[in-house]
Amino acid sequence: MFSQLRALVKGDLIAQKPKSTGFLSVLFYARRPGFGAILLYRLSAICFGKGLLGRIASLLLVRMNLIFHACDIDPRAVIGPGFVIGHTVGLVIGRATIGRNFRVQQNVTIGVRDITDRNFNVLPDGQYNPASYPTIGDNVTVCAGAVVLGSIRIGNGAMIGANSVVLQDVPEGCLAVGVPARLIVKTKVVV
Repeated sequence: MFSQLRALVKGDLIAQKPKSTGFLSVLFYARRPGFGAILLYRLSAICFGKGLLGRIASLLLVRMNLIFHACDIDPRAVIGPGFVIGHTVGLVIGRATIGRNFRVQQNVTIGVRDITDRNFNVLPDGQYNPASYPTIGDNVTVCAGAVVLGSIRIGNGAMIGANSVVLQDVPEGCLAVGVPARLIVKTKVVV
């Protein structure tokens, strides 16, 4: 349990690219408040599956994240190492599955679309089906104010532009911009 947490936090710490390599300097580094939010999320995710006391501890850690960082990350979200939050305010991540090296900015929402979602159904505990949430690949960047909703797939290396509303799949290496988002294929310039 703690070795898994240590590996994830180490990956997150490396992705922060701090001026200093010390753990405490990054944790309290004023320009990177996102790392504190990531650490609280990681701890809440580890605690969530550990019985009643673990769920209570997880709930408290989620509330601390809301109070101190103004972001709400579901402890059941699966987020790979290298997670970077540029600014924490307004960030909402539901029970999504997200790959490695995920970068996100403020006021982003990642969650279920609505009850007309094709995979929508309510589980016995009253929660949404995990299949109703987005699946996001590796090396994805989601810019400020973007909304990613529904049971869609965001491919590896994709980028979601600022204030975009993504309701459809985004292929690998594409840029999604606009409301609703339209896809722009990134081209490589050969010199």
